[in-house]
Amino acid sequence: MQGSSRCALTYPVSFVQGRNDARYDLMNKQLHILFSAACLLFLLTACSSSPTSTLAIAPSVVPTASPSPVPTLTPSPTLRPTDLWIGSSDVQIHPDGDLYSGDRISFHISAHNDSQATLFRVPVQVQAGNRSFEATIGSIGASESNSTDLTWVWNTAGLSGTQPVTITLDPNQTLIAGDENRTNDRVAFQIDLNPIAAQPLSERNAKWVTVTSHCCHIHYISGTTAERDITTIKQTIDDALAFVTDRMKRIPPPKLDVYLIDRVLGQGGLANSVVIISYLDRNYASGEFSQVMRHEFSHLLDRSRLHGHQPLFLLEGFAVYTTGGHYRIESVANRAAALLGTDRYLPLKKLIDNFYPSQHETGYAEAAAFLQYLVERFGAEKFDRFYTNLPHAPSLSDSELIDRGLLQTFNIGLDDLERDWQAWLRKQPVTDADRTSMTDSIAYYDAVRRYEQLADPSAYLLSFWTPDIQSAEARGITADYQRQPDRPENIALETMLIAADQSLAHGDRDSFSALLASVNDVLDHHLQFDDPLAAQYLAVVRAIVADGYEPQSIVIANGIAEVVATRGAAALVHLTAKLDRDQWTLQLAE
Repeated sequence: MQGSSRCALTYPVSFVQGRNDARYDLMNKQLHILFSAACLLFLLTACSSSPTSTLAIAPSVVPTASPSPVPTLTPSPTLRPTDLWIGSSDVQIHPDGDLYSGDRISFHISAHNDSQATLFRVPVQVQAGNRSFEATIGSIGASESNSTDLTWVWNTAGLSGTQPVTITLDPNQTLIAGDENRTNDRVAFQIDLNPIAAQPLSERNAKWVTVTSHCCHIHYISGTTAERDITTIKQTIDDALAFVTDRMKRIPPPKLDVYLIDRVLGQGGLANSVVIISYLDRNYASGEFSQVMRHEFSHLLDRSRLHGHQPLFLLEGFAVYTTGGHYRIESVANRAAALLGTDRYLPLKKLIDNFYPSQHETGYAEAAAFLQYLVERFGAEKFDRFYTNLPHAPSLSDSELIDRGLLQTFNIGLDDLERDWQAWLRKQPVTDADRTSMTDSIAYYDAVRRYEQLADPSAYLLSFWTPDIQSAEARGITADYQRQPDRPENIALETMLIAADQSLAHGDRDSFSALLASVNDVLDHHLQFDDPLAAQYLAVVRAIVADGYEPQSIVIANGIAEVVATRGAAALVHLTAKLDRDQWTLQLAE
């Protein structure tokens, strides 16, 4: 390659990043309307390939909207209807990113009921190409929304090119009332199926692989970062379970199942009957892999000993308290104490009754610190009696349920305990640096979630896409757990978030603040890269992508961009781009 450096360099990136969880079925369905619409605005053109390894790019490139291979939906109604209706942003297509012949396509469909009555068993019809699929939304309350999933229904093998899709609510007009206006029951759009030959080779050859460690069956997709690091991963997972079993004094079941996926999912992990963890180099959700494993393992071991309903505030607080931190080992009492006296502190009743919709870092810190306080004040044995035997009372809110359990076990209610707990927090040794650290962490993850809502909605904390992974493995389906939006604009924002997180870890708050401000500027302006720093990141990304590489991390300083990238496989290479006379020149080394 002309002009390229021949000195082979590898880049010592930190061993895998994972993230803490977002789990269970708590979904704010109305948020879907907002982020789906915003996501469609984001579909921007990718750059064309370049045959050379030295590229000149203007640093202030601003992307322009262009047709995209993902759905182009009909416009939403101008005036909000007063009956059953579906809008142009109420359909999500999976898997994410470009679609290829042979994909098993899923549909997530939302519908809205602005009539005065609850609608039951609302029929939905999907016409995709020459195939038709039926589904039912169980019920939609008055002035509410609900959704349904049609998972892997459309086998596109043998198809390519533009395919028409039509979604129709109540196609046979079976609803007697609540659907008077038939003109707002239908959306139509087209999708483009790329030929299978255009699919990246790594995806075309992808398959599920299972290896066994001392504690677990570990499942991953071939050719991914997980396969590259599997030897170290096995030891880390074994150590994480040993840590949790020692802290909880529990004997784990034989051979737990752990799935490592090649895309960001919520906070990077979830646990039900299995553990699912995001494991990839460009993990903009950040965090320590060992800690997220401990967190999810604690949920698995915890579940078998619980009786009755368990509020999320207690479940998540227990996992963070037991494992000694949220994203990493840290003082949970210190983190919660840093919130006192700020506008980010959430009163416990409000937090308990709105746990997942509340600010994530605040909620987890307060929940963990409150449980630590209960253990220290009343002792572990008495705490366990409260925690594992909370009375079941469907008519009570979570805060009322916890209040009743506290009174029964400790003879003191939630309001009085919150006042005592706050007094305990004020005695914690908290510095200005601690408060700044907590504030920065909240700001960082607020930006992460804004990005997900606008540009990677399937990863968003409250509505991530997780079809049954064991069924996916049995059917050989990998795309839903591997493919993600990967246009240059996505990559630029994700690498900026990673660079901001690294700056924060290294104590460089100036760089952190500049990067986060630049990311938020792009998000504020509908994903337009007008900000100079963001434009530089986008220019560097486009240069690297044009030469066949995929950037995993980028750090720009003093006119030089240090880049870690991959090319068709998980092996990492180090690249350098230099800014000279307002032009970026990329030197690629292999």
